[in-house]
Amino acid sequence: MSVPNTRHTVIDDRKLAGREAGKGSALVFIHGMGGNSRNWETQYAQFSDRYRVIGWDAPGYGESDNWPTDEPTVADYTAKLAALLNAVEVDRAHLVGHSFGATLMPAFRNDYPDRVASMVLAQPVIGSGPLGEDKQAEIIAEREKLLADLGVEAYARDHAPKSCAATADAATVRKGVEVMSWTRLEGYLAQWRAMARANIMQEIPDDP
Repeated sequence: MSVPNTRHTVIDDRKLAGREAGKGSALVFIHGMGGNSRNWETQYAQFSDRYRVIGWDAPGYGESDNWPTDEPTVADYTAKLAALLNAVEVDRAHLVGHSFGATLMPAFRNDYPDRVASMVLAQPVIGSGPLGEDKQAEIIAEREKLLADLGVEAYARDHAPKSCAATADAATVRKGVEVMSWTRLEGYLAQWRAMARANIMQEIPDDP
């Protein structure tokens, strides 16, 4: 199965893109900082025989427009995800988030509890919120400089292999580099700034 074609919707005068395949209960995949809706090529094929599989392009990624601000918050991302679900007429979904996508999941559940059938948090990022504003600013500045010095493609060649399992074959690593190299700088840095101020542990109840 090839990657499904991109679908576009306009929310608050900005284009938001995603892909979908199959019919049934909604299974929504939320990518991390180096991804986009193409991340889930295997999952579209694996699950579309029994689920309506949806992958979004977060604002600033893939074919979605950038945020109107350089510093969106976790709440901004969860609200945009809820708006996308409204646009594609999904009331309740199984959610799978990877990396920063997983960071959004507990906050989304807290803000929109009736819309979550289940959640899978894959390699969630805790966030640097507990470290204080000075450290957050340092983390943001360091990553901004790194991307300015290297550029996205060189960063992808360096970083993507480190994000793969030690047992990953060469084709998987190449795919990871390819997908990450498509990342747009504005979208990546917007997520990075949100991550630097996030604290996933604040969103997880002591007794879930």
